[in-house]
Amino acid sequence: MPTPWVNNTELWIPLRVLLNIELHTRILKLAVFTLLPLTIGRLSKEILLRARSRLRLQHVKQPRFQIIQKSSTSHRTFATIADNPKYDYVFDVIVVGSGAGGLTAAVTATLIGKQKVLVVEKTKWFGGTSAYSGGAIWAPLNPLSLAQGFTDSREEVVQYLKTYLKDDYDEPLISAYLDSAPEMIKFLEAKSAAKFMPCMTPDYYMDIKGAKIAGRTLLNLNYDGRRLGALVKQVRYPLQGYSAFGSLQVDYPHMETFRRPFANWGNFAFVTKRMIWYTVDLLRYGKGTELTNGNALVGRLLESATKCGVELWNNSPAAEAILEKERVVGMIIRKDGRELRVRARKGVALASGGFGRSAQLSRKYLPNPDWSSSPRGNQGDGMRIGVASGGNLPPTLGDNAALWSPLSEYRAKKGPARKFPILARTSPNLATHAAGVRREYFIGDHRHLRRYGMGVALPSPYPIWRILRRNYFISAATIPELAVKLSMDPEILSGTIERFNGFARTGKDLDFGRGNGYYDQTYGDPDIKPNSCLAPIEKGPFYALPMYPGSGITMYGLETNEDAQVLTASGRMVPGLYAFYLQTVMKYLLKSILLRTYLRQPPSKCVLLHRLPSHRLYSTSMSNHLATPHSGVIYHVTIKIAPSNMTAFLSALRPCWAATRKDPECLYYEVFHSSTEPGTFSVVEVWAKDEAWITKNHIQRPYFKKYCEDTEHMWLKKDLVVLERLKGWNFVDESYLEGTAKTGELVE
Repeated sequence: MPTPWVNNTELWIPLRVLLNIELHTRILKLAVFTLLPLTIGRLSKEILLRARSRLRLQHVKQPRFQIIQKSSTSHRTFATIADNPKYDYVFDVIVVGSGAGGLTAAVTATLIGKQKVLVVEKTKWFGGTSAYSGGAIWAPLNPLSLAQGFTDSREEVVQYLKTYLKDDYDEPLISAYLDSAPEMIKFLEAKSAAKFMPCMTPDYYMDIKGAKIAGRTLLNLNYDGRRLGALVKQVRYPLQGYSAFGSLQVDYPHMETFRRPFANWGNFAFVTKRMIWYTVDLLRYGKGTELTNGNALVGRLLESATKCGVELWNNSPAAEAILEKERVVGMIIRKDGRELRVRARKGVALASGGFGRSAQLSRKYLPNPDWSSSPRGNQGDGMRIGVASGGNLPPTLGDNAALWSPLSEYRAKKGPARKFPILARTSPNLATHAAGVRREYFIGDHRHLRRYGMGVALPSPYPIWRILRRNYFISAATIPELAVKLSMDPEILSGTIERFNGFARTGKDLDFGRGNGYYDQTYGDPDIKPNSCLAPIEKGPFYALPMYPGSGITMYGLETNEDAQVLTASGRMVPGLYAFYLQTVMKYLLKSILLRTYLRQPPSKCVLLHRLPSHRLYSTSMSNHLATPHSGVIYHVTIKIAPSNMTAFLSALRPCWAATRKDPECLYYEVFHSSTEPGTFSVVEVWAKDEAWITKNHIQRPYFKKYCEDTEHMWLKKDLVVLERLKGWNFVDESYLEGTAKTGELVE
């Protein structure tokens, strides 16, 4: 195991040099290296840092030379200066981003291609979005599952994907994925520190032919972060929900153990042991070192990278690509206040995450740009670099550009407010697109809060008094009192809760079918009967957790081929430039399976209750605009065009879509694309004005006229539904209150 002062990212001055200890004084050296950690380990974190400073065990800035491996048996490194005067450093491959994709590329290039690789990370933390995540990998036909007796075949996998994706099935990309995934698992298991295990997680859609109950999803084995030495401090912290108390990480098999520490002596002993070691880790490293889920994957890949000589730079954002005759030959990287020119002899790989934290790109591609739980470094750097190098961004609608998740906001005593995703298991294909909705709530009773937790609040016996003091929840003794605090009609909220409680008693969810599928049942509570995913909301006090529609990770970016080569608008490759994971258009798998947005219901179903297969929990949608009666109008337009006109239609629609959303009289404007009928779009508009005002103003505006002129010849069919005298929504049956409907077919 490498000592803390010789890893590639954090160089340390050896203690014998700083203290000028002669090599023959072995007894003094032994005392310092054995007794000093035991003594310092008892001190607080602040005293520990002060003691290290006095011993002059301080970090040294990374020198201006590249680090290469000295020998196959030693982890110590030496420096060589770049020969080319045009460049400060020379490598074979530069990887932008340190998530699982970037680190896997770096390790693979080093072990297989014998390349000298540099990984640059924009932020202080290594791991990117992968470290945030659960780290599960969907890898059908992987050798680990097959070796354990899980049965599967290429034909069944293809049938499963084709049945669901239909016309979105991309043969070259999916074939490349199915060919490469098993080989990747086999290679990483054999050549790196990465270790996986099959888990009993079913496919999302078990009612589709070719689906499997288990064997296609892999989890990561837990990892002892102490193997990384001081580098473990620079691994990105996981999201709340995959950890407790900041960095005490819990893997899937032991979540129930931590949830019920006093259920038996085994649970108590396990939790007590973990808490003791967590305290020791805090004193020694400032964080927990037992890495699980996505953190475990990142930790194992970091160990592999350091062992095989990959150089890791953090706090080093990639500024722009260096091009020679349209070929990417290097990168300009900002490090230590300087702009360094770094040569990449073989190529540059972009794996720098999505754009969820870029205000400019989010406003352009996302319908809800203000809320994201992705890392702050996800600013779309890869997209920017790729486009500047000649890469292409295909047209898209905002709904398909992100993996959506409801978010909650927690304001600590110090520091900015933090956004946390609601990590309860949800149906991946059902997103909340509520017309005019400005806020939603998760509502649960006290039993639910203490048994399962809500948001960042942990279940009993872990304390939540600090969270309650921060007004993270809105609480009341009764449902009507809670409705008043939420500025809702008490009768409507009481009716919604009673309807849900009826579903819990009968075991049949007539709204969303929660608990009907095997996937839901896998994550339900077997102690709850008759439906493991539904339990009544009955015992006060009652809690409402404000939540907001936010993006988890973005799924839109550069267009690539099956070899991850970035493509131009004409379909040619950009020489020397590669991109993968969140930097690319993931239409072939995640985007199509997880992120389909399809308005299945008629206009009266535009306000959806978010599907949440959890217990004593319900999501109620409400709108600040629509909480009180007022006049207004809703338009729901269905347009059908030929699939061959899709690109031209979207190009004409985007300016109109962006301009309409900025209109102060428009409460809501969104476009949905059907997943079962290619070329069919639904447009939902909610206006604060009446139809006469819209006809006089909105329809006459230049951007709307241009949209009509550019697209009318493409319309095969157009239907319009108008609801006048808008008074609000009935949350019991999801219908408009006192809305007069007029339906007419305009174009045939």
